[in-house]
Amino acid sequence: MNKCIHCGGEGNYLFKSGDWCCTSNAQKCPAVRAKRSRAMLKRYENSTLNLLRISIEEGTAKCFYCGEKADYIVSHNRACCVDRAVNCPKHAEVVGPSMKASFTPERREKMVESGKECQQRPEVKEKKSNSMYLLHNGDDSCGKCVEFQENYKKGRVKFIETLRIKKESIND
Repeated sequence: MNKCIHCGGEGNYLFKSGDWCCTSNAQKCPAVRAKRSRAMLKRYENSTLNLLRISIEEGTAKCFYCGEKADYIVSHNRACCVDRAVNCPKHAEVVGPSMKASFTPERREKMVESGKECQQRPEVKEKKSNSMYLLHNGDDSCGKCVEFQENYKKGRVKFIETLRIKKESIND
């Protein structure tokens, strides 16, 4: 009987090297898999995520946002008291100021310009045109269509006025 060189089990496959193995691929041998698993665990035993996981299991981790006892790991490998960070009572207070600071007038203007550019692409115009045709289908008696068209016109007027005010405030 042939023995597997890795686990000592029954060797069913002979490799070109002359060694026997219990599986057709040495990486599938249970002994090799266990060895690789131990190596990976050792490699990551002091990683930030693993240390955070251990502190949560021990009950010593504090929520990144509110400071209460943390039971979960949320985005950016942060400890949190609830399963989704946005549900934490202090999340908005912590994240809000940095979010507001990131929306500078230059960034807002760039977003408006990119939105305009996207809406002016021929393929977008075509899809919008087709959608409007299917929605309205030339029927002026449809109450929903007439209401939609009126609201759309009001929205466009308001949008243009808002842009005009923003441009004036930038120029001042």
